[in-house]
Amino acid sequence: MDRVEEIVPRADGRLTWLRRFRSALDDDNDQSRLVSLVSEGSRIPVTTETMTLLQVEIDARNWASRARPWIPEDIGGPPDGPGAPSRRGKVDDVEDHLERASAIRDRLGFEERKDWKLDGEEDLAAMIQMAEVWYEKVRKSPRWRRSSDNYHSRSPLLLGHHSSTTT
Repeated sequence: MDRVEEIVPRADGRLTWLRRFRSALDDDNDQSRLVSLVSEGSRIPVTTETMTLLQVEIDARNWASRARPWIPEDIGGPPDGPGAPSRRGKVDDVEDHLERASAIRDRLGFEERKDWKLDGEEDLAAMIQMAEVWYEKVRKSPRWRRSSDNYHSRSPLLLGHHSSTTT
């Protein structure tokens, strides 16, 4: 564990240490060394707090890289303007991704884990909330038709921008 602490000094609190891991993973050289160390550590038949925290932060980084294309730079901006997301996601897919964030967080075995957020997690949750509000608004609209396509499921809804129009 001394080799890990040479790169990322141990902190008094676990959340602080996780933030330090996250920051170190932004540096290509440190990232490469840390990934190598966690790979070595995974072959040891015991679990250590250091390796658990580092692996969780690496998994969170991978989660965030998959979430990033769904998140617009300006969450309330125009749908096709600058800062629009590079990919639109189905509500169900984004919700599944948020569940994976919870599963990563649950691997942290301490109470303060509820205060630890993955990069992009709050943005995705806000997008889901906007989609739900929009869906309810449209569903209550007098022009809403109860066809088999829109009555049974909201899964065809796509996320990726905020829309104030109802069709």
